[in-house]
Amino acid sequence: MATPHAVMGVIRSVMPGFRNNYDKVAFVVHASFVISGFILTATGRPAFVHDALSSPTTKSLVGIEGWNEFDQEYAFVYKKPVKGSKTKVRKALVKCLVMNDKILVVVITEDGNEPAHLQIEVGNYTDESKEERDYDAQFKNLKKLVNDLKSEILFKLKHVSSATKSKSAKTNEEEPRDHVGMLDDPLGSTNDTTMFGVPLMLAQLAPSHLPPYLIQPQAGQGVAPLPYVPLVHPDYNTYWPPMYLDYY
Repeated sequence: MATPHAVMGVIRSVMPGFRNNYDKVAFVVHASFVISGFILTATGRPAFVHDALSSPTTKSLVGIEGWNEFDQEYAFVYKKPVKGSKTKVRKALVKCLVMNDKILVVVITEDGNEPAHLQIEVGNYTDESKEERDYDAQFKNLKKLVNDLKSEILFKLKHVSSATKSKSAKTNEEEPRDHVGMLDDPLGSTNDTTMFGVPLMLAQLAPSHLPPYLIQPQAGQGVAPLPYVPLVHPDYNTYWPPMYLDYY
């Protein structure tokens, strides 16, 4: 888990040379990924190629040489073993782009999920120091910066894969209601005992035993003959195209 103490430990062990405050924030981003279990496979020029995520040059563990060779932009490619698998890995491309006094962190994964991003106000987290290796004096509010990286970047990367897999499995398990049981039972349920709200036993009786609203008036019963317009009361819980009872 990325913590301010762990991030500072990585910085002290690597002892990077910072040219400016943007370098400091970009390296905190890198250190947070390393602590979270990501393995650096490319940085600097190789990480800026258009196929950085699939490039064969980004498969092995590498050092940080050239990580800040470009002005106002940084790139890192990482891989992380998939839990429960010895061969599968997830790859992520992290870019840090300088915009005025801010750094925009954008993370793209090879599975095509929506990129995670975070905008960092550089002046809120960096300070000046007369000693080049006095890293404690070169940062401030490091805890907030690391927590923001965890909540807006690392946490989303950790959970998006499992959420996508769970959603896919649920979709495959569930079948559309319209296709379940329709061939065996047109009412959509083998236990249904009604036809549009009328018990099936009544629907099978002679017309004289049917409810009045299902009987078409006959000529000579005090009403003029009407075009056959059967009245039905559908049961919308088991909807099926209307089935008319015709006794003529």
